[in-house]
Amino acid sequence: MAALTFEEQNSLLTGTVKPVNVDIRSYIYIASKEYALIFKSTHKTFATVDQNNDPINQLASRYLSSMLSLSGQILKSRLISQRPVTDIMFESVVGYLGIVNTIKIGGQDIDFTLNQILEASAEQWEGFLVDLMPRLFEILADIDNSQKAEYDSL
Repeated sequence: MAALTFEEQNSLLTGTVKPVNVDIRSYIYIASKEYALIFKSTHKTFATVDQNNDPINQLASRYLSSMLSLSGQILKSRLISQRPVTDIMFESVVGYLGIVNTIKIGGQDIDFTLNQILEASAEQWEGFLVDLMPRLFEILADIDNSQKAEYDSL
């Protein structure tokens, strides 16, 4: 299977085609709020200066600061670039479906087509979005690989 074509992505974005079993925007809203709460309550804590008061873990600190900032914006339903967060996240999810050949649902990679997306059950959408949220947050928070690697290593 292949990623969604531009035409298929546009059909989802404009609402020309919609999943039968879920309102994607509502599910994204719920999943993003849930992940923001989880991240804010379970994020790592670590030293930012050493015994000489020299900065350490700067990349991890940037990761944490960016992720907490995005989490706060989502929890407060703030605008990002004058647009509702859920609109940006919806477009990001559809865009993601345009660049990947498989999606992860419940920790398992599966091939997909537009029809499978449209016919997916509520449980499948929930699993997909829960699995996608950490990566989507990192993309929207403009996290780079070095920041993530340092944060993950602590």
